[in-house]
Amino acid sequence: MSLKLELANSAINTESFLPALASGALDACLTYLKRENNNQASNAGLNCRLAEALLHRSRHDASVECVRRALPWAGSDAAMLRICAWVFSNCGCHAEAAGVYHLLIELCPDVVELYRHASGSLAAAGQLDAAIADGKTASNRAPQNPEFALHAGSLLHAAGRYDEAAIYLDHAVALEPDNTSALCELSALCHAQGQEEAAAALASRAAALTPGDSGMAIRAAELLMGCGRADEAALLLHRAAAAAPDPRLFRVLSAAEMVRGRLDAALEAVDRALAGAPDVAEYHIHRGHLLWHQGDVGGAAMALEHAAALDPASPELKRAQMSLYLAAGLVTEATAVGGELLHRFPDDQRSAEAVMHLLTHRLDAIEGEYVVLNDGSVRGVRMPRSPPGMLERLRSQRRVIGALIIRETRTRFADAKLGYGWALIEPILHITLLSVTFAVLMHGQPPIGTQFFIFYYTGLVRYSGADGTTTN
Repeated sequence: MSLKLELANSAINTESFLPALASGALDACLTYLKRENNNQASNAGLNCRLAEALLHRSRHDASVECVRRALPWAGSDAAMLRICAWVFSNCGCHAEAAGVYHLLIELCPDVVELYRHASGSLAAAGQLDAAIADGKTASNRAPQNPEFALHAGSLLHAAGRYDEAAIYLDHAVALEPDNTSALCELSALCHAQGQEEAAAALASRAAALTPGDSGMAIRAAELLMGCGRADEAALLLHRAAAAAPDPRLFRVLSAAEMVRGRLDAALEAVDRALAGAPDVAEYHIHRGHLLWHQGDVGGAAMALEHAAALDPASPELKRAQMSLYLAAGLVTEATAVGGELLHRFPDDQRSAEAVMHLLTHRLDAIEGEYVVLNDGSVRGVRMPRSPPGMLERLRSQRRVIGALIIRETRTRFADAKLGYGWALIEPILHITLLSVTFAVLMHGQPPIGTQFFIFYYTGLVRYSGADGTTTN
């Protein structure tokens, strides 16, 4: 202890760095490396050593700072690069970790584990396609490793590439039939592909292999409920609860009982969940839903108040409050909560759907009130009218014919630049042009009569009338 204090209070140099690091004087070592920042080539290894020690003390920021100083000078030192990748990965800098793993792959292309590590870092960084490529490479180069096959299959499943995912997941299960993670992943894949029977069988098999694992029982039960097998899910959860009581397990059991229509059993299960975890807001929200379905609006409101005290910004809580207000007839309060929900969570689809339901309800209510008011109004009694005479009927017919003429004229000539005048100009130009042309070609002698113009004019007028009638 005295050595540590002495080193911490004195200036550290290259010779005293390692003893200071061994004694735990990490801050003094960190100060020294920051001061010697310009001499990074010789201090790269010291930065990596210090980064390891800082990470073991959960000082992630300082550890990342050290490996970032060391990385440009690591070169082809595989040991140093491994430390950098390990620190980046454990400190949440997944993109940087993937970059370092690829540097290691260039140095050691035959080390299959590097592809698996790079794939995990890329997946954590959100680069799914690149993660799949490295994951498939790892599994293909080590076909007897079930973990690599499971990892590649899980990534392909997440990407929606179900056929490829099935190949890797089936291979993982074949290599290790009792691998519950692989069984659950394959069950989820079967459910996504619509193979409900296979999904349920795999989920039940995974749960049977680990009777004391509440997490596995929960996952298997959720898969069974997704396949419409709520009765089997409830039975599985009851057995697991007897072996290992877990608040999360009771919460899922409550959901299974609710799906089965057993509200009392569902309420009992969520009460047991709250007894073990009273500070989980989601459990109180679920309890509020159950009480509301049972008709206990006051109890539901109290449960939501407990949830609001624990997590006032929860969108699920806001949706539950809005539904409760709407059921109680407090439309104004429900609308206020809906506005707050949209303001805080504008991109939440479930919140938007809940608010749309509320607005539809309000519109239906307003229209209903309007119809009732309309039906209840007193209308004046109209006096009977005498039948129109002949003169009045002729005037009505004249107005109708005039309106039809105007409508037809506007319909045909509204787009023409010359407007109504085009109705006269077009046939005159047509008759003139064709009369001159055919008079010249036929030397002014029509087939019938002596005047070509009269012969052509009488035929064209009849043809134009018939053509216009047909077109209309």
